[in-house]
Amino acid sequence: MRFKKSSVILVVLILITTIFTCNTSAIKTQKTNIFNYNKFNHNGLIIEFIDEPVLPLRNKLRIVAKYLLSNFTENIKHNFIVQKIKSYKEKLVSLHRTFKEDILKLVDNDVTFEENFSKEFFELFNGICIKNISEEVIPKIKNLSYVKDIFPNSKISIG
Repeated sequence: MRFKKSSVILVVLILITTIFTCNTSAIKTQKTNIFNYNKFNHNGLIIEFIDEPVLPLRNKLRIVAKYLLSNFTENIKHNFIVQKIKSYKEKLVSLHRTFKEDILKLVDNDVTFEENFSKEFFELFNGICIKNISEEVIPKIKNLSYVKDIFPNSKISIG
């Protein structure tokens, strides 16, 4: 019985390692080609920020609440998590606003927020989609202290 359990755990670990290795190599391929802006058939860029998204933080807070706040009621634990998440999301919204303002300083002043910023991500990914950006601005965006990486906003199809 113990051998079966160990075998199952080993197989799961191998699968997880394989999945992460495949994803990492795919991401590395995208990173090396990002500054060849015209090579991709895409609709703008996706900017990833350094700060982690909301979901991983929520999971960490649940663990903290479970072990460090074990003497408190479930309602108090829940309120603690909700308040921390709300505060953190406000921080991310502020970061996104700062990014938009910085981008508008780098590009033509006649461009509005709506023309450049199509979608914002907070939960699983902390980033923003931008459109109408010239190739010359991309290295300047990459050099912003709070930007982690830049990806083309491409449609991917299988088959």
